[in-house]
Amino acid sequence: MEKIIIAKVLKPQGIKGELKCKPLTDENFFQNLKEVFIQDKRYEVLSSIYRFGYVYITINGITTRNDAEKFRNKELYADRALFSNALLISDLENCKLIDEFSNELGVISGIEQYGSADILDINLNSGKQCSVAVVEGLILKVLPKEKLVVVERLKFEEQKIED
Repeated sequence: MEKIIIAKVLKPQGIKGELKCKPLTDENFFQNLKEVFIQDKRYEVLSSIYRFGYVYITINGITTRNDAEKFRNKELYADRALFSNALLISDLENCKLIDEFSNELGVISGIEQYGSADILDINLNSGKQCSVAVVEGLILKVLPKEKLVVVERLKFEEQKIED
């Protein structure tokens, strides 16, 4: 089973062992979450609620604030198969970047997430590096199996910041 990181535990919430977590995936994913893995150990999820940008998770067997404290700053993982129809940030890394005219621009080396916009870090074919804010209309198509991302050239040039 391939596991992917879905959240990071920030701290205990309340006195009954609930965990306040920073989500690293879409908020809708947490609605039907049944299990998580923390340091390769499986835990049953009793409830998960998304509120004000955070996920609050109750895990079977964690019933006190002291129990929950042991999980502070730990990462929560889930089975990758649960995301079979979802496009994940990790799916974009190492994808070839081309424009709508099939001109190769470079390779996506990483993605940074900020509140206003995600940023693509790109190794350009020229050997230089740049960053591009993901704005509406920039990405035209993503083909994860082909490891290919198609962008609109004009928006790419407008957003590009070379290092």
